[in-house]
Amino acid sequence: MSIDPGGRASRYVAAVEQTMLAELCKWRWDSVPQLRRIVETQIRHGGKRLRPRLALAFTDLYGGVSDDVVVPAASIELYHLASVILDDVQDNSAVRRGKPALHTSASTSIAINVSAVTRSLSYHPIHRSTLSHDLKLRLHQELDVAATQLVLGQSIDIGWNGGWYAAPAGFPYRDMVRWKTGALFGCAAAMAALVCGADDAVDTAREFGVSFGSLFQGVDDYLDTFGEDQALRRPRFEDLRGGKLTAPLICLLEALTAAGRTGDAERVTGRLAEGTAAGWGWLLDLMARYDIAEVVRADISRQATELCRLLPSDIPHGTETSLTDLIDTVMTRAGIEWRAVAVGAGATR
Repeated sequence: MSIDPGGRASRYVAAVEQTMLAELCKWRWDSVPQLRRIVETQIRHGGKRLRPRLALAFTDLYGGVSDDVVVPAASIELYHLASVILDDVQDNSAVRRGKPALHTSASTSIAINVSAVTRSLSYHPIHRSTLSHDLKLRLHQELDVAATQLVLGQSIDIGWNGGWYAAPAGFPYRDMVRWKTGALFGCAAAMAALVCGADDAVDTAREFGVSFGSLFQGVDDYLDTFGEDQALRRPRFEDLRGGKLTAPLICLLEALTAAGRTGDAERVTGRLAEGTAAGWGWLLDLMARYDIAEVVRADISRQATELCRLLPSDIPHGTETSLTDLIDTVMTRAGIEWRAVAVGAGATR
């Protein structure tokens, strides 16, 4: 079944983007027209808009109206945009969504400022909406918590290269992905539950979103090491060049340690710290020897299947398909098959 029958989701995503752009009209830019032009260009670059789509799926789940979740989804997407601009600066990434990263096409100072202004804009759509005062407050609280968690997760990511963790075994990878990537997905799902008045389901929705975001990050880790060139619309091995400790590397280090190959493990971490720009064949050969690609694929498949079990069994017919199709969107990027459990039915496809 299509994830977007009749183009409904596409129209909703378009409304989210228009809400993001409309916020620009609320501010004076006559002294900084260049800034407005850059922010608008970044918004129009788009992306997969998975966070708004997740909010829509949960709105359907709880019997809400899609128009009601457009504003909070726009706020989340503005905050996400701000975070990836800053993330590219911190990681010195050259490409974002198949285009030059902002700090390479403009400057680092401008990119940081664009991130700051976009982040500040993210709070206003909710404030301007016709939602009740109490609901606005709760939505802002969700975004505030997710914003803090996102920065905590990013701190873990860059803290590895900063020497904050003595050894890979002590690196809190799970916390990193749940906060850095999962937090805004969790916020999107929780906001949808709040808008629909499903107060008793907010925690469940948030956990699904966080786990979905963790799955998304796991697929990104996999593709950076084992994917085809440009699978992520950026050069392959960017994480390795940046010295990041990703899921494939953690699996390899665990396998080497279990096999008593401490020398090889130290070699891997040493080369990772160097951030070598080329010559990763030796590492891929080592991963092939221990079937790391298959280990990571199996773990990603397990995560995807378990996501279905986080939802209640009495959800409306068809909603589970929307949610599993969202998971399919992520899994298809890596070409990983998974066993989708139909919620409440135990069926597979």
